[in-house]
Amino acid sequence: MTLLAIVVAVTAGAQIIDTTTTGNAMHMNLNLGKLDSTIRSLQEIVEAQQATIESLEAGSSFDGDYNSLSNQPTIPSNVSDLTNDAGYTTFDGDYNSLSNLPMINNLTGANLTNADLTGDYLAGANLTDANLYGATLTDANLTGANLTNADLTGATLANANLAGANLTNADFLGANLTGANLTGANLTNANLAGLNLTGANLAGANLSIANLYYATLTDATLTNADLAGADLTGATLTNADLSGGNIWGANFDSADLTGADLSNCYGAQFNFTNANLANVDFTGSGGPGSFWTGAYIGGCMGCYCSDGNNDNYCD
Repeated sequence: MTLLAIVVAVTAGAQIIDTTTTGNAMHMNLNLGKLDSTIRSLQEIVEAQQATIESLEAGSSFDGDYNSLSNQPTIPSNVSDLTNDAGYTTFDGDYNSLSNLPMINNLTGANLTNADLTGDYLAGANLTDANLYGATLTDANLTGANLTNADLTGATLANANLAGANLTNADFLGANLTGANLTGANLTNANLAGLNLTGANLAGANLSIANLYYATLTDATLTNADLAGADLTGATLTNADLSGGNIWGANFDSADLTGADLSNCYGAQFNFTNANLANVDFTGSGGPGSFWTGAYIGGCMGCYCSDGNNDNYCD
Protein backbone atom coordinates (compact mmCIF):
# COMPACT_ATOMS: atom_id res chain seq x y z
CA MET A 1 0.00 0.00 0.00
CA THR A 2 1.55 3.30 -1.02
CA LEU A 3 1.64 6.34 1.11
CA LEU A 4 -0.19 8.26 -1.67
CA ALA A 5 -3.14 5.87 -1.52
CA ILE A 6 -3.33 6.29 2.22
CA VAL A 7 -3.21 10.08 1.91
CA VAL A 8 -5.96 10.02 -0.73
CA ALA A 9 -8.12 7.80 1.39
CA VAL A 10 -7.62 9.98 4.48
CA THR A 11 -8.26 13.12 2.45
CA ALA A 12 -11.51 11.58 1.19
CA GLY A 13 -12.60 11.13 4.77
CA ALA A 14 -12.76 7.38 4.60
CA GLN A 15 -12.71 5.37 7.90
CA ILE A 16 -9.67 3.21 7.14
CA ILE A 17 -7.97 3.36 10.61
CA ASP A 18 -9.23 1.08 13.34
CA THR A 19 -8.53 2.60 16.78
CA THR A 20 -8.40 0.63 20.05
CA THR A 21 -7.37 1.63 23.55
CA THR A 22 -5.80 -0.50 26.26
CA GLY A 23 -5.53 1.30 29.54
CA ASN A 24 -3.82 4.52 28.77
CA ALA A 25 -2.46 3.21 25.47
CA MET A 26 -4.14 3.83 22.04
CA HIS A 27 -3.54 1.40 19.24
CA MET A 28 -4.18 2.36 15.55
CA ASN A 29 -4.33 -0.31 12.87
CA LEU A 30 -4.75 0.27 9.12
CA ASN A 31 -7.91 -1.47 7.76
CA LEU A 32 -6.77 -2.69 4.37
CA GLY A 33 -10.24 -3.83 3.27
CA LYS A 34 -11.76 -0.43 3.86
CA LEU A 35 -8.83 1.19 2.12
CA ASP A 36 -9.26 -0.99 -1.00
CA SER A 37 -12.98 -0.24 -1.14
CA THR A 38 -12.36 3.49 -0.85
CA ILE A 39 -9.73 3.40 -3.56
CA ARG A 40 -12.09 1.52 -5.94
CA SER A 41 -14.83 4.12 -5.34
CA LEU A 42 -12.39 6.90 -6.09
CA GLN A 43 -11.26 5.15 -9.27
CA GLU A 44 -14.85 4.83 -10.45
CA ILE A 45 -15.42 8.53 -9.88
CA VAL A 46 -12.24 9.37 -11.77
CA GLU A 47 -13.18 7.09 -14.66
CA ALA A 48 -16.68 8.64 -14.90
CA GLN A 49 -15.20 12.13 -14.95
CA GLN A 50 -12.72 11.03 -17.61
CA ALA A 51 -15.53 9.64 -19.76
CA THR A 52 -17.43 12.93 -19.46
CA ILE A 53 -14.33 14.87 -20.48
CA GLU A 54 -13.77 12.61 -23.50
CA SER A 55 -17.42 13.00 -24.57
CA LEU A 56 -17.18 16.77 -24.42
CA GLU A 57 -13.91 16.71 -26.34
CA ALA A 58 -15.50 14.55 -29.05
CA GLY A 59 -18.33 17.11 -29.51
CA SER A 60 -22.04 16.60 -30.42
CA SER A 61 -23.07 14.52 -33.43
CA PHE A 62 -25.79 17.13 -34.36
CA ASP A 63 -24.90 18.66 -37.75
CA GLY A 64 -26.75 21.92 -37.15
CA ASP A 65 -29.39 21.20 -39.83
CA TYR A 66 -33.02 21.85 -38.78
CA ASN A 67 -34.13 18.88 -40.85
CA SER A 68 -31.92 16.61 -38.71
CA LEU A 69 -34.00 17.37 -35.64
CA SER A 70 -36.61 14.92 -34.42
CA ASN A 71 -40.10 15.90 -33.24
CA GLN A 72 -40.20 18.91 -35.53
CA PRO A 73 -43.25 21.21 -35.12
CA THR A 74 -45.78 21.46 -37.99
CA ILE A 75 -45.49 24.92 -39.56
CA PRO A 76 -48.47 25.88 -41.87
CA SER A 77 -47.47 26.95 -45.38
CA ASN A 78 -50.57 29.15 -45.85
CA VAL A 79 -52.37 31.55 -43.54
CA SER A 80 -55.58 29.81 -44.55
CA ASP A 81 -54.26 26.66 -42.83
CA LEU A 82 -54.51 28.40 -39.48
CA THR A 83 -57.62 28.36 -37.34
CA ASN A 84 -59.05 31.87 -37.04
CA ASP A 85 -60.11 31.30 -33.44
CA ALA A 86 -59.61 34.97 -32.57
CA GLY A 87 -61.97 36.13 -35.33
CA TYR A 88 -59.44 38.31 -37.14
CA THR A 89 -60.87 40.22 -40.12
CA THR A 90 -60.75 38.68 -43.60
CA PHE A 91 -61.62 41.96 -45.37
CA ASP A 92 -60.21 41.98 -48.91
CA GLY A 93 -59.56 45.72 -48.91
CA ASP A 94 -62.16 46.48 -51.60
CA TYR A 95 -64.37 49.46 -50.79
CA ASN A 96 -67.30 47.74 -52.48
CA SER A 97 -66.96 44.81 -50.06
CA LEU A 98 -67.86 47.03 -47.13
CA SER A 99 -71.31 46.91 -45.59
CA ASN A 100 -73.40 50.01 -44.85
CA LEU A 101 -71.71 52.00 -47.59
CA PRO A 102 -72.43 55.73 -47.44
CA MET A 103 -74.77 57.02 -50.12
CA ILE A 104 -73.30 59.63 -52.41
CA ASN A 105 -76.34 61.73 -53.10
CA ASN A 106 -76.28 64.94 -55.00
CA LEU A 107 -73.55 65.68 -57.55
CA THR A 108 -75.87 67.62 -59.81
CA GLY A 109 -73.89 69.83 -62.16
CA ALA A 110 -70.58 68.77 -60.63
CA ASN A 111 -67.44 69.56 -62.60
CA LEU A 112 -65.51 66.30 -62.75
CA THR A 113 -63.47 67.08 -65.86
CA ASN A 114 -60.62 64.57 -66.24
CA ALA A 115 -61.36 63.20 -62.77
CA ASP A 116 -59.97 59.76 -61.89
CA LEU A 117 -62.92 57.80 -60.50
CA THR A 118 -61.51 54.35 -61.20
CA GLY A 119 -63.41 51.71 -59.25
CA ASP A 120 -65.41 54.32 -57.33
CA TYR A 121 -68.77 53.47 -55.80
CA LEU A 122 -71.30 55.88 -57.31
CA ALA A 123 -74.36 53.65 -57.29
CA GLY A 124 -77.54 55.72 -57.09
CA ALA A 125 -75.63 59.01 -57.28
CA ASN A 126 -77.31 62.01 -58.87
CA LEU A 127 -74.97 63.23 -61.60
CA THR A 128 -77.57 65.16 -63.59
CA ASP A 129 -75.88 67.75 -65.82
CA ALA A 130 -72.47 66.68 -64.47
CA ASN A 131 -69.38 67.44 -66.53
CA LEU A 132 -67.39 64.22 -66.81
CA TYR A 133 -65.42 65.25 -69.85
CA GLY A 134 -62.34 62.99 -70.13
CA ALA A 135 -63.06 61.38 -66.76
CA THR A 136 -61.81 57.87 -65.97
CA LEU A 137 -64.59 55.64 -64.64
CA THR A 138 -63.00 52.27 -65.32
CA ASP A 139 -64.64 49.56 -63.17
CA ALA A 140 -66.79 52.20 -61.47
CA ASN A 141 -70.12 51.17 -59.96
CA LEU A 142 -72.81 53.46 -61.37
CA THR A 143 -75.77 51.14 -61.01
CA GLY A 144 -78.98 53.14 -60.85
CA ALA A 145 -77.11 56.45 -61.07
CA ASN A 146 -78.79 59.45 -62.70
CA LEU A 147 -76.59 60.87 -65.46
CA THR A 148 -79.29 62.75 -67.34
CA ASN A 149 -77.71 65.35 -69.65
CA ALA A 150 -74.26 64.38 -68.40
CA ASP A 151 -71.27 65.20 -70.57
CA LEU A 152 -69.20 62.03 -70.91
CA THR A 153 -67.28 63.15 -73.96
CA GLY A 154 -63.99 61.26 -74.15
CA ALA A 155 -64.66 59.51 -70.83
CA THR A 156 -63.33 56.01 -70.13
CA LEU A 157 -66.03 53.68 -68.82
CA ALA A 158 -64.34 50.35 -69.56
CA ASN A 159 -66.00 47.57 -67.53
CA ALA A 160 -68.10 50.14 -65.68
CA ASN A 161 -71.39 48.93 -64.24
CA LEU A 162 -74.17 51.19 -65.55
CA ALA A 163 -77.00 48.72 -65.06
CA GLY A 164 -80.27 50.58 -64.61
CA ALA A 165 -78.58 53.97 -64.90
CA ASN A 166 -80.47 56.94 -66.36
CA LEU A 167 -78.37 58.25 -69.24
CA THR A 168 -81.06 60.23 -71.01
CA ASN A 169 -79.53 62.85 -73.35
CA ALA A 170 -76.02 61.90 -72.15
CA ASP A 171 -73.19 62.67 -74.55
CA PHE A 172 -70.72 59.80 -75.02
CA LEU A 173 -68.88 61.21 -78.03
CA GLY A 174 -65.45 59.55 -78.16
CA ALA A 175 -66.03 57.64 -74.93
CA ASN A 176 -64.73 54.13 -74.23
CA LEU A 177 -67.46 51.72 -73.14
CA THR A 178 -65.59 48.47 -73.74
CA GLY A 179 -67.08 45.74 -71.58
CA ALA A 180 -69.51 48.13 -69.88
CA ASN A 181 -72.70 46.73 -68.38
CA LEU A 182 -75.66 48.78 -69.64
CA THR A 183 -78.36 46.26 -68.78
CA GLY A 184 -81.68 48.05 -68.40
CA ALA A 185 -80.06 51.47 -68.75
CA ASN A 186 -82.06 54.41 -70.07
CA LEU A 187 -80.17 55.85 -73.03
CA THR A 188 -83.04 57.78 -74.56
CA ASN A 189 -81.68 60.35 -77.02
CA ALA A 190 -78.11 59.62 -75.84
CA ASN A 191 -75.25 60.38 -78.20
CA LEU A 192 -73.37 57.12 -78.86
CA ALA A 193 -72.26 58.00 -82.37
CA GLY A 194 -69.14 56.18 -83.54
CA LEU A 195 -68.63 54.38 -80.23
CA ASN A 196 -67.08 50.94 -79.95
CA LEU A 197 -69.64 48.87 -78.04
CA THR A 198 -68.30 45.48 -79.09
CA GLY A 199 -69.70 42.81 -76.79
CA ALA A 200 -71.56 45.37 -74.68
CA ASN A 201 -74.53 44.18 -72.64
CA LEU A 202 -77.52 46.38 -73.48
CA ALA A 203 -80.21 43.83 -72.70
CA GLY A 204 -83.47 45.60 -71.93
CA ALA A 205 -81.89 49.02 -72.41
CA ASN A 206 -83.92 51.97 -73.65
CA LEU A 207 -82.19 53.33 -76.74
CA SER A 208 -85.17 55.09 -78.21
CA ILE A 209 -84.15 57.97 -80.52
CA ALA A 210 -80.53 57.39 -79.46
CA ASN A 211 -77.75 58.36 -81.86
CA LEU A 212 -75.79 55.22 -82.78
CA TYR A 213 -74.55 56.60 -86.07
CA TYR A 214 -71.70 54.35 -87.27
CA ALA A 215 -71.36 52.79 -83.84
CA THR A 216 -69.79 49.33 -83.52
CA LEU A 217 -72.04 46.81 -81.78
CA THR A 218 -70.40 43.57 -82.90
CA ASP A 219 -71.51 40.66 -80.69
CA ALA A 220 -73.47 43.08 -78.52
CA THR A 221 -76.48 41.89 -76.52
CA LEU A 222 -79.56 44.00 -77.19
CA THR A 223 -82.27 41.48 -76.35
CA ASN A 224 -85.59 43.18 -75.59
CA ALA A 225 -83.96 46.57 -76.07
CA ASP A 226 -86.02 49.56 -77.17
CA LEU A 227 -84.57 50.95 -80.40
CA ALA A 228 -87.65 52.90 -81.44
CA GLY A 229 -86.55 55.81 -83.60
CA ALA A 230 -82.86 55.12 -82.96
CA ASP A 231 -80.37 56.15 -85.64
CA LEU A 232 -78.12 53.20 -86.51
CA THR A 233 -77.01 54.52 -89.89
CA GLY A 234 -73.82 52.74 -90.96
CA ALA A 235 -73.60 50.91 -87.65
CA THR A 236 -71.89 47.52 -87.39
CA LEU A 237 -74.10 44.94 -85.68
CA THR A 238 -72.38 41.75 -86.83
CA ASN A 239 -73.71 38.78 -84.82
CA ALA A 240 -75.51 41.13 -82.44
CA ASP A 241 -78.58 39.83 -80.63
CA LEU A 242 -81.56 42.18 -81.03
CA SER A 243 -84.21 39.53 -80.56
CA GLY A 244 -87.48 40.57 -78.97
CA GLY A 245 -86.64 44.25 -79.26
CA ASN A 246 -88.63 47.28 -80.40
CA ILE A 247 -87.36 48.51 -83.80
CA TRP A 248 -90.28 50.79 -84.55
CA GLY A 249 -88.99 53.57 -86.82
CA ALA A 250 -85.36 52.56 -86.26
CA ASN A 251 -82.95 53.60 -88.99
CA PHE A 252 -80.56 50.83 -90.13
CA ASP A 253 -79.61 52.57 -93.39
CA SER A 254 -76.35 51.04 -94.72
CA ALA A 255 -75.82 49.17 -91.44
CA ASP A 256 -74.01 45.80 -91.38
CA LEU A 257 -76.21 43.26 -89.60
CA THR A 258 -74.48 40.12 -90.89
CA GLY A 259 -75.53 37.13 -88.79
CA ALA A 260 -77.56 39.28 -86.39
CA ASP A 261 -80.61 37.92 -84.57
CA LEU A 262 -83.67 40.13 -85.08
CA SER A 263 -86.21 37.42 -84.46
CA ASN A 264 -89.52 38.33 -82.82
CA CYS A 265 -88.84 42.04 -82.98
CA TYR A 266 -91.86 44.28 -83.14
CA GLY A 267 -92.51 47.58 -84.86
CA ALA A 268 -92.99 49.09 -88.29
CA GLN A 269 -91.57 51.85 -90.49
CA PHE A 270 -88.00 50.72 -89.80
CA ASN A 271 -85.42 51.43 -92.48
CA PHE A 272 -83.09 48.75 -93.90
CA THR A 273 -82.14 50.69 -97.03
CA ASN A 274 -78.80 49.43 -98.39
CA ALA A 275 -78.24 47.40 -95.19
CA ASN A 276 -76.35 44.10 -95.17
CA LEU A 277 -78.79 41.49 -93.86
CA ALA A 278 -76.76 38.42 -94.80
CA ASN A 279 -77.76 35.40 -92.69
CA VAL A 280 -79.95 37.54 -90.46
CA ASP A 281 -82.74 35.83 -88.52
CA PHE A 282 -85.83 38.01 -89.01
CA THR A 283 -88.42 35.36 -88.31
CA GLY A 284 -91.48 36.53 -86.45
CA SER A 285 -90.63 40.18 -87.03
CA GLY A 286 -91.72 42.92 -89.35
CA GLY A 287 -94.46 45.42 -89.94
CA PRO A 288 -95.97 47.72 -92.56
CA GLY A 289 -94.33 50.78 -94.05
CA SER A 290 -90.77 49.47 -93.80
CA PHE A 291 -87.96 50.32 -96.23
CA TRP A 292 -85.77 47.65 -97.79
CA THR A 293 -84.45 49.20 -100.99
CA GLY A 294 -80.95 47.98 -101.86
CA ALA A 295 -80.70 45.73 -98.78
CA TYR A 296 -78.69 42.53 -99.23
CA ILE A 297 -80.73 39.56 -97.97
CA GLY A 298 -78.62 36.54 -98.93
CA GLY A 299 -79.31 33.80 -96.38
CA CYS A 300 -81.75 35.99 -94.47
CA MET A 301 -84.56 34.11 -92.75
CA GLY A 302 -87.86 35.97 -92.67
CA CYS A 303 -86.85 38.96 -94.80
CA TYR A 304 -89.91 39.81 -96.86
CA CYS A 305 -88.80 42.48 -99.32
CA SER A 306 -89.37 42.21 -103.09
CA ASP A 307 -86.45 40.75 -105.05
CA GLY A 308 -87.61 40.78 -108.66
CA ASN A 309 -84.13 40.08 -110.04
CA ASN A 310 -83.46 37.20 -107.65
CA ASP A 311 -80.05 38.69 -106.93
CA ASN A 312 -80.53 38.78 -103.16
CA TYR A 313 -80.96 42.55 -103.23
CA CYS A 314 -84.27 44.14 -102.38
CA ASP A 315 -85.91 46.19 -105.14
